[in-house]
Amino acid sequence: MKHMKWMNAIAGSAVVVMVLAGCGGNGAGAPDSGAGETAGGGSSAPVAAPGTKPGDKPASPGGTPDESVSHPAGKPGAGAPGADRPNASRPPEGGKAVPAKQIKPDGLPKDHPKKAVVKGTTLAIAAQEGGCAVASAELGKQTAAQVEVTVVLTEPKEPRMCTMDIRFPWLTVELDEPLGDRTVVLKYDKRKA
Repeated sequence: MKHMKWMNAIAGSAVVVMVLAGCGGNGAGAPDSGAGETAGGGSSAPVAAPGTKPGDKPASPGGTPDESVSHPAGKPGAGAPGADRPNASRPPEGGKAVPAKQIKPDGLPKDHPKKAVVKGTTLAIAAQEGGCAVASAELGKQTAAQVEVTVVLTEPKEPRMCTMDIRFPWLTVELDEPLGDRTVVLKYDKRKA
């Protein structure tokens, strides 16, 4: 009987230690501890996205190219796919917005930005890209009446893990001569790398 009390005391202590170790720890020091999660799996406190600080305004999926997006190292496009692209920038400084009536966006997807800015012979087109997809611009036919620009969205050939974010780069092309009152005809093409 005395031996049985010892066994119960040891077993009871072991259970208490295991329960406290499993429930009482905060996960500090564990790289993927889920700290900040509630029992239901939800977050008990807001968590800033990588490269942002708490309180930064995230870009919304319905955002516009005018909204700023926080990027690592504080540089637009830094760390993003295609960040080294020379034509994925801000619109030309001191540029003038092309009037909506001068833009023919019929070739763009419904929710794609439909904005352009011009300065001299530099034409910047607002684009949308996300995840591993990278947007670029190709200058097409230039006539006295219109300028054609194709926004190309290039996705990886092979499936891979990608971030789930939306970016709004400005894509620039150099015209043969200033835009003037010519119409900007926007087309769209989706490709695999």
